[in-house]
Amino acid sequence: MRVATVGALGLAFSRPAEASLARAVQVEELMGRSQHVMLGEPLDAYSVWEKVGQRKHIVTYTRVRALEVLGGADPKQDELLVRTLGGRVGELGELVHGEALLTLGERSVLFVMPARGALSVTAMAQGHYPLVRDASSVERLRRSPEAKELLNEQGAAVQRLTGLRVPEARTLLETAVRK
Repeated sequence: MRVATVGALGLAFSRPAEASLARAVQVEELMGRSQHVMLGEPLDAYSVWEKVGQRKHIVTYTRVRALEVLGGADPKQDELLVRTLGGRVGELGELVHGEALLTLGERSVLFVMPARGALSVTAMAQGHYPLVRDASSVERLRRSPEAKELLNEQGAAVQRLTGLRVPEARTLLETAVRK
């Protein structure tokens, strides 16, 4: 009887589950929205509280060394400041699902665009491709860990870029610009 009562109360006061999915972006759209596409390495980062919309949120600023320009405009500087949502200030942390997580010392291909006096990763995690070494010690682009659930992923940037070596990615990006 108790189990049935608790179950009935749970149904009566339950709320529908909510989730969100992002639309997968094509390589051409990612290139078109990005000011710079680079192979970069995060050097250091700091997080601060900022007003985003109507509320305060934690924002992280990462200093990224531009190792190689793969597309877009040449930034004409060796280091760029990249802004991402989420991070840790003191004992408080904020995780923004779908945002790129730039890890210090982890080289990646980054698509970036201007945002509030810095740069932000274009299309959040869809513009972030960390490099990993395969079994043959060849560096390949991998999908950002935060680019999880995407709608219409077939043929999108996350599928076309994942697994490529940097020179192959550069060729794909050059082809996308010519279209």
